[in-house]
Amino acid sequence: LIEEFGITSGNIKIYYDKSNLDKEEPMKKMSIILFWLIMNGMLAYGTDYFVRSDAAGGGDGLTYATALTIDEAFATVGFNYEPGDRVIFAPGTYFPAGQLVLSSSSDGNGDETGYVYFIGDRSGYWIATLDGTSVTPGEIIIDGSNLTDENSIIRIYSWSYLVLEGLTVRNGPIDSGFEYGAQGIRMQDTGGGPCNNIIVRHCKVHSCAGGGIIMYDSPTDIRIFNCIVYNTGYTNAA
Repeated sequence: LIEEFGITSGNIKIYYDKSNLDKEEPMKKMSIILFWLIMNGMLAYGTDYFVRSDAAGGGDGLTYATALTIDEAFATVGFNYEPGDRVIFAPGTYFPAGQLVLSSSSDGNGDETGYVYFIGDRSGYWIATLDGTSVTPGEIIIDGSNLTDENSIIRIYSWSYLVLEGLTVRNGPIDSGFEYGAQGIRMQDTGGGPCNNIIVRHCKVHSCAGGGIIMYDSPTDIRIFNCIVYNTGYTNAA
């Protein structure tokens, strides 16, 4: 019987054969495997970027003090995300100036060697661990109230190998210029390349007139875990 051990890091899954092992032997074997992975650098992530709702803008995102705004985090002007990069959002309410777009043609991409992670740090654990800064725990709320003429708050356009985790996306307005109002999260496989291997987990999407989590033009290998979607869909404001 081959069974997943239950530990993952990045894209690594560790398996063991427990048919001939006693209860203590798996842990001994796991210690050897983890030591080998660490020594060979296989548990390392890429670059960590921080995002704050009160960021001044113009920072490099490499520390909490120089965090990116949410529009900068998605625009990624001047650099591209690479496999293994993590974008860590501090608790707070974010009001993007426009649609938040991830496009492989301008923002880089993940690939088979590693995902790109957009992580809502609700507990502040990652910020404290990576930057040494303590923050007040809370939701990471992305509020689309200021959007006009957009079909969604977050649009993943021809991007592969992405994880969205721990984000609350709300208030996609009905008067956004799109026929049915703005959607919460839209994954679209059109134009610049495939949209596949997207993971959305522990997210909440609500109060979006155009819908909650939408897959458009046949993206593939989309996995959605432990998400809450409610109060979404078209209503006639007139």
